[in-house]
Amino acid sequence: MAFQAAIFDMDGLMLDTERLGRIAWDRAGHELNLNVPDDFYLKMVGRRIQEVDGIIRDALGPGIPVADYIARANAHYHSLVHDTVPPLKSGIIALLDFLQERRVPLAVGTSTQAKSAMRSLESTGLARYFSEFATGDQVEQGKPAPDIFLLAARKLGVPADRCVVLEDSDYGVRAGHAAGATVYMVPDQSPPQPETRSLATRVFESLDEVLGHFTASPHLLQSER
Repeated sequence: MAFQAAIFDMDGLMLDTERLGRIAWDRAGHELNLNVPDDFYLKMVGRRIQEVDGIIRDALGPGIPVADYIARANAHYHSLVHDTVPPLKSGIIALLDFLQERRVPLAVGTSTQAKSAMRSLESTGLARYFSEFATGDQVEQGKPAPDIFLLAARKLGVPADRCVVLEDSDYGVRAGHAAGATVYMVPDQSPPQPETRSLATRVFESLDEVLGHFTASPHLLQSER
């Protein structure tokens, strides 16, 4: 069955910003003399800012100055990301150009809040490829709940089961699968968990590999022509 639309995650998939997020949290933790576990940051990849408070408390225990920690990490992140143009992941422009040329409807489905997401997408020139945007502050539940991808599909006017979702995180893959979409995973910070690998339709090493897959299988894409 051909895909009628594609929904792209943003951080870690299109933008090489997940590593910058790790740096921001590490700097904030160092400033507050926190003993932060090595896998702490990975617990937050793909989650909304509203859910970070609980993740911090669960990972670091009681007595943590959560609000101060979040504020410092956000300040470092904004300095790293928004004061400059966020770096792009290899292959994203070629892939988006290919899909745009075939007139495949495209949406962004990101846990990031709308204002921050649009700032990043506009500064990198990626916003022009997408007709719709579904963000973390527009839904009741974030990933791994399917809300963001269901909203993106609804905005596109395409059933979720006729969309392909491209994701880099375990939470994102679980969300895309729960939405009923086909899910292509391009891991970023860590390899997928076994459960995640079983939920993803395909796992690719890079966006260049995704493009090669679509180029070799043009029947998968149903354009608006």
